Amino acid sequence: KAYADEYLTPSNVGARKGIFVPRELVNKLSKLVALYDVEGLTIGAYVTNILINHLVENRDVINELSFEGEKTVAL
Repeated sequence: KAYADEYLTPSNVGARKGIFVPRELVNKLSKLVALYDVEGLTIGAYVTNILINHLVENRDVINELSFEGEKTVAL
């Protein structure tokens, strides 16, 4: 339930920009999203949820590594 609440929430990804990831990863994500069978959930929304969670959970470390907080993550 907690995983579903955190990661399987459909959302409007909004303005988009492509990134390059291995095709095998995209294929795996596509299979996972289909397997979850959540209406409106897309690969983009799933990956966005994962990335936002990572950035939020690691904000302090990321900021520390980014010139001791001179560049901050705005999340």
